[in-house]
Amino acid sequence: MSTPGPRRVLMTRPIGLVVALMAVLAVVVPGAFATPARAAGDQIDSYSLDYVVHEDGTVAVTEKLVYRFGSSSGRHGIQRQLVTREPEKDDTAHDIAYTYSDIRVSSPDAPATVTTSTLTSSSDPRRQDLLIRVGDANRTISSATASYELDYTITGGMRHQQAYDEFFWDAIGTGWTATVNNIAVSVTVPGGATDKACFAGSTRSTTPCDRLSLDAGVVHAGQSTLAPGQGLTVSAQIRSGLVSDNQPHLVPSATAERNRGLAAAGGLTVLVAALSAFVGARIVRSRRDRRFLDLPPGVLPPTGVEGNVGASPRELTIPVAFAPPSVSVAEAGYLLDGRLDTRETAATLIDLAVRGALTVSGEAASGYRITLVDASRASAPMSAPCCSRCSPATGRAPPSTWVSPGE
Repeated sequence: MSTPGPRRVLMTRPIGLVVALMAVLAVVVPGAFATPARAAGDQIDSYSLDYVVHEDGTVAVTEKLVYRFGSSSGRHGIQRQLVTREPEKDDTAHDIAYTYSDIRVSSPDAPATVTTSTLTSSSDPRRQDLLIRVGDANRTISSATASYELDYTITGGMRHQQAYDEFFWDAIGTGWTATVNNIAVSVTVPGGATDKACFAGSTRSTTPCDRLSLDAGVVHAGQSTLAPGQGLTVSAQIRSGLVSDNQPHLVPSATAERNRGLAAAGGLTVLVAALSAFVGARIVRSRRDRRFLDLPPGVLPPTGVEGNVGASPRELTIPVAFAPPSVSVAEAGYLLDGRLDTRETAATLIDLAVRGALTVSGEAASGYRITLVDASRASAPMSAPCCSRCSPATGRAPPSTWVSPGE
C-alpha cells in the first residue's frame, strides 16, 4: 500500500471580479499558487468525484459540485487547479508529469466559459498546476448556489508496485478556502479493485475516511466534512497486467533543466567572449600599418619595382634616419597655437637680428628703428617678408605694427 496522505493538490475556488477579468484578458501572474479571497460563509454543499481507469492507463474523471456563494455575492464563477508536475520522491533528477485532455465544464445555473493556464510555484519550479477558470467576466451569479460538472481525462496517473498496480490519487487537495461537505468518491478499475484505502485531513494524514467500501470491484469513499486546508486521498489496487501504461510519466527535473540552461548560458557567454576576442584581434590586425617588408622603415622601393607589402610588426622599431627639417621661430609659434600674431612677428625680428640680417634700436615709448643689414641672411620663408619692409634708408616701424608675410 502506498504511503497515506495527500500527494497532489487539486483545488476549487471562487473567482471574484478581478480574477475573472484576468482570465478574460489571459493574464497569468507569476509567483506561488496564491489563493483568491473568499466571502465569509463560502462552502461546497456537496462534491462527488468519479474515476474510471481504462486499460490503456488513462483515467476518465467526472466531478459534480454545488458551490454556495451566498446571496448577491457578485461572483463570476470558480477555478480548479490540477497538478501537472511534482517532484519524484527520492529522485532529484526527475519529476512526475500529468497530462489533462478533453476538458469540459457545464452548469445549469451559472456561466461555464472555460479558460486554462499554467502556474509554476515561485518557491519550487518542480511544482506546476493547470489552472481551469470557469465563469464569465460579464456575468455574475445571482443565486446563492451554483452547480458545476467538470469532465476531463488524466494521463500518467497510475503507479506500479511490486505485486500490483495502483491508482493513488488526491481527490480533493489541501488548498480549499471553503468548507467542503458531503464528499463522495468512486474508483472503477479494469478487473475490479483488489484492495482499497482512503485518508482524510491535513497533508500526510493517516486518519481513515468516514466511509470506505469495495462493492463489486468498485471503491467507494466518503467524508462528511473537510475544513479549509484539508484533503482526501483514495487508493484502488489493480491486479498486475490489466493496465498497459501503469508507470508514472517521468520528465527531467525542472531544477536540473534550469541548471542546464544556466550552464548553457554560461557556455554561450564564454563562446561569445572568445568569438569577440577573435573578431577583435582580426579587426585590430586589419587596422595595423602596412609597410614594405623587405626594406628598412622609411625607404621606398625603386620606381617600377613592386615591394613585398605586409602588416607592420608590433615590435618593429622605427629608427630616426634623417635630421628633422629646419623650422623658423614663426613656424614654431604657429605649430604651438595655430595663430600668427605679434608674438611671431617680434620673434622673427629678434631671430633676424641674431642672424645679422638687421638691427633693432630704440625704445617702446618712442618706437623702434629696424635697419636692414644683410637681406641674404633672411633665408626662412617667414623672415623674407619682414626684410622686404625694412631698408637702410626707411627702417622705422611704429610699436606693435603687425607685419604679416606677403605685405
